[in-house]
Amino acid sequence: MHQKFEKKLKKLQNAVVFKAMSAYGGICRKRLLSKSQRGDWVSKKLLLQMVRKNKDTEIGRKYHFRDIRTVKDYQRIVPLTTFKDYEEYVERTAGMGEQGLMTADRIVYFADTSGTVSQMKKIPVTKAFFPPTLHSGCILYWLLRKEMKRKGFGGRNAIGLNLIENASWPTESGIHHGYITSYMLKTAKPLISKLVCFPPELFVPNENVDARYIKALFALAQRDLSFIWAIFMSVITDMMAYIEDNHRMLIRDIAKGRIDPSIKMPEDFRQRIEKKLRPDPKRARELAEAFRHPERGPIVPRIWRKMSLVMAVGTGEFFPYVQKMRGYMGPDIAISHQAYASSESVFATCINENDERYLLIPYGGFFEFLPLDEEGEGDVSHPLTMKDLRAGEHYELVLTNLSGLYRYRIRDVVYVNGFQGETPFLQFAYRQQQMINILGTHVTTEQLRAVVKRLEDRLGIRVEDYTVYEDVDCVPARIVCFMEPAEGEDWSRDVVSRIPPLFDELLVEANLDFRHNMEENNISATCIKVLPKGTFRGYREEQLRNGKSMNQLKTVRVIQKPEQLQFFSNASKSSLGNEDTQ
Repeated sequence: MHQKFEKKLKKLQNAVVFKAMSAYGGICRKRLLSKSQRGDWVSKKLLLQMVRKNKDTEIGRKYHFRDIRTVKDYQRIVPLTTFKDYEEYVERTAGMGEQGLMTADRIVYFADTSGTVSQMKKIPVTKAFFPPTLHSGCILYWLLRKEMKRKGFGGRNAIGLNLIENASWPTESGIHHGYITSYMLKTAKPLISKLVCFPPELFVPNENVDARYIKALFALAQRDLSFIWAIFMSVITDMMAYIEDNHRMLIRDIAKGRIDPSIKMPEDFRQRIEKKLRPDPKRARELAEAFRHPERGPIVPRIWRKMSLVMAVGTGEFFPYVQKMRGYMGPDIAISHQAYASSESVFATCINENDERYLLIPYGGFFEFLPLDEEGEGDVSHPLTMKDLRAGEHYELVLTNLSGLYRYRIRDVVYVNGFQGETPFLQFAYRQQQMINILGTHVTTEQLRAVVKRLEDRLGIRVEDYTVYEDVDCVPARIVCFMEPAEGEDWSRDVVSRIPPLFDELLVEANLDFRHNMEENNISATCIKVLPKGTFRGYREEQLRNGKSMNQLKTVRVIQKPEQLQFFSNASKSSLGNEDTQ
């Protein structure tokens, strides 16, 4: 009787929270669309409010905020900045607890950057960061409810698999630091915990617990799983691969209502979690039947009939993982690419399912856009606001955020793909630090994506993932591309031999500087090294073992660290036929 009451109570709590969050998401979406009609005005008004509010901070006095009356004043008086301009203030707040240095609001958290292209940084966060982020998150639940209704599931209850990690640590001053997603997850935990399939104990990470096993176990045990949520799509495909590899063990444990003895964890934790499990041989038989017959179609809708929405970034560098996820779930389950965000801000959010465009949030900060010069650098002499933008053009994004960063160059280049009123739809193009620079020839990751996509189409192959680096030890210098075939692909030596010349042919079409240097024999032909299947997943697994968070497992598109080059070089040597192909 107690178990039935508990089950009904959880279902009621789930329904109340889901209805509230999805309804609020609909309100947030309408508000965003309304504000977007006058987005340039909204953003500029916000800037002047922030300047007035922060005029007596140390940075406000340094940059003479009192003298700023217009946007033009702000751009004339305040220089473009990078993290070096804030290091001293961050150290003083994190080390000694000083406040009022960068912002009049209290700094409550430091968001650790991923350190993909440089050393990890601590980005200050105030409570003003939370509302735009909450709005973006609730729009996801509005989209989920919409999809559930479209598929005929009613949209009353929604239970999901959340693969976002929650971890933070105190600084010397007691202010915690960690990943920005951890801060948001911790803040919203009372609500989100009602919508996930696993026990609340997993919201607090424990390095001695195999959380992936437990999340997979509870997810498979849940017939009515309706969504999966992660930061990046690669995290979800890795989970699906883990479930495929370990489904027999997981199914046995569901049948017996236990944690497998081979899974290491503290005994008291094991006992607490096992109390929440119930033997379910019927569900185990359903799962066994589904995995026994892969010929019956994608596995996701067969094991989770109510699956309606996958929420993870699958744009830009993560697009190959969208293709892989489609193989798991088929064409009828929607994807939300959620938000274009970083440790500094939530810049823009998706407002529709299966849409790669992000609508800029005009009340999330003040945004400037630098046109690109011939070298691909932002033209600092001509900063633009959103009313000056043109669809189809690329710009470097400059941010004044809600937590004390002013005219901050995050070094992202964005592509403008249309407008909602005055507000642009953005697509992330590439990071300016993450590009090949070989003899002054700048090859962007956006160009590389286009080349690989066209190469796949021309050769009729599929690429799981790829990464490149500049081989300056070769004379002349060359690009080396490590490339992993997709699951089910078996590239012949003939196919492998055709990849390098076609790669260069397509890159010549995409990049005029590369064409010139190839014609002048200043750059050698590209070298392709084929990787064994599972290499990129193995790299992410190694990063997790070394303490990296799933929240920060970004794709290594351009190799910039010696340990990265060593890993992929060693992996390529173990693959058949990996003499240099040019």
